[in-house]
Amino acid sequence: SLLKFLFPPHLEHPESTGRLDVFATYGPVDDEGHMRSGPLGKHVMTDLEIKHMIIELNRDMLYRLFAPRPRATVESLVGSLLPKALQHHYTEREIRRFFGGLSVDNENRMKFSEMQALVEADQRRRLLTLMDGGDISVQHRDPIPYQTRQRKTLLAPLRKKKLLPNQEFIALEKRLHGNSSLIGTVEGQNLSASLAANVMLIRDLGAVTDKWDRYSSLRGGEIGAGSYVKACGAPAASEFGRSGTFGARHRRLG
Repeated sequence: SLLKFLFPPHLEHPESTGRLDVFATYGPVDDEGHMRSGPLGKHVMTDLEIKHMIIELNRDMLYRLFAPRPRATVESLVGSLLPKALQHHYTEREIRRFFGGLSVDNENRMKFSEMQALVEADQRRRLLTLMDGGDISVQHRDPIPYQTRQRKTLLAPLRKKKLLPNQEFIALEKRLHGNSSLIGTVEGQNLSASLAANVMLIRDLGAVTDKWDRYSSLRGGEIGAGSYVKACGAPAASEFGRSGTFGARHRRLG
């Protein structure tokens, strides 16, 4: 039920961290993942109401952490820190890991008091980190993608055997944009005639279903370990051991 509240299916980008703080302060939620209020809990809190609760909750917590300094003196600081606090969002995997150390009862339920203490301590840690000039957002490095179906569709004109004059210009432009950095250095990118002639000789990346890792060197792999290209008529570098020193010195295309 908590995950339903933190990640409602009708919201594409829910404020999961803020909803977690609201859960610890005004929770718990019902079995359907709704937070209720009013007489006998008949009112189901809307997304807009929860959003306002998140803003007020974080603003009040920042003022409390700045105490005993007067509100008038820290109002500008709170105004600058509040958007950073609201931008933080936990993923579902992080939420499961967050509560992974708590014990459960026979019905696979956790104690609300233990969850509440854990969330309040985490909220305090996040806000204190911002107050000290730190960053609470984790920068995730996007993986280098393989060839995709979108790329195959966009580059379909390049695979035609016969092109009209205007199509030839578009095809050359696409090849230059995608491949000129692979065959020349930064200083050599002004050699347009040479680049235009050589980009026509570059092979395609292969089929969409081909998942060979062509970027092993960028991922920090061992030199020569990630290649199926034969070197000077010899077997690939992988056949000479993990180090692949022979292939690394003598490998060439063609």
